[in-house]
Amino acid sequence: MSLSKEEALIVVILERFTKIRFPKVLAIKEKVEKGETLSDMDIEFFEEVFADIRSNQNLMDGNEELQALAAKFIHINKEITDKALANENDKSKSNY
Repeated sequence: MSLSKEEALIVVILERFTKIRFPKVLAIKEKVEKGETLSDMDIEFFEEVFADIRSNQNLMDGNEELQALAAKFIHINKEITDKALANENDKSKSNY
């Protein structure tokens, strides 16, 4: 059975997220949980993923699995950015 272009794209998006992006997100989360802040590369990574989410919105509208992954990513991103901001604030306070 052959996949349609849309189905093939969904498979690629899911594989890229599960094999590349999600492990990187977890590594960044671990880093900020240790008290570090986000690097420029971390921020660029998140911007790239959000751009991909926006550009693939039409695929996500019809696919619950993609919607769940996007929601999970957004939730984890909020946790990471909140913690990274707290770390940055702590770092600033200790410099005074």
